[in-house]
Amino acid sequence: RINALAAEMLREEIDGAGAACFAAGDIGPTGKFFHPVGNLDEKEALESFRVQARALAGGGVDLLLIETMSDLREALTALRAAREVTDLPVIVELTFQKKRGGYFTIMGNTPEEALESMKREGAAMAGANCTLDSAGMKPLAGVMIGIAELPLIFQPNAGQPVMREGRAVYLQKPEEFASDMAEIAEMGAGAVGGCCGTGPDFIRALRERLGPQ
Repeated sequence: RINALAAEMLREEIDGAGAACFAAGDIGPTGKFFHPVGNLDEKEALESFRVQARALAGGGVDLLLIETMSDLREALTALRAAREVTDLPVIVELTFQKKRGGYFTIMGNTPEEALESMKREGAAMAGANCTLDSAGMKPLAGVMIGIAELPLIFQPNAGQPVMREGRAVYLQKPEEFASDMAEIAEMGAGAVGGCCGTGPDFIRALRERLGPQ
């Protein structure tokens, strides 16, 4: 009910404003891990993602965005669930960290295996979000753009947060973020945006930097 209502409210706002944009239904991770690392059951996860995807689609979104996945197995479970219950395009983003040997999710998945798997399972677009800041996302974008056979999307954080008075504060300026993301767009990304710490001012600065598309 929450997902359906959220989608309906978003659809109403977009249509009422006459905005030239898409309504995306967001699907995040469960916060659990599959066996043997954790106790997440694959059938349970698949059904949970089915319920959410069906509700978002029924609420009127134009596409589904599966994001911040640290385990390719969970990302693919969500993708399969979404494709079982709707014909809407599905975007899948994993979150990577830079290690000595390259980029990996915390479960050890590489960009190469992620992109190959997501293409095979029918993702409309793939990419990366969260964890990295905009400067750190550029080399990852270069790796993924160089090997991808799917359109790519990148949505980094607004810098690395610092704790101030018990709150996580992001210090990056919108203009710096927009500059980095414009470079990623010029490298060949199909879409760019922001994750943690990026408010409307960041997206506005990025839109202005990109110019007419």
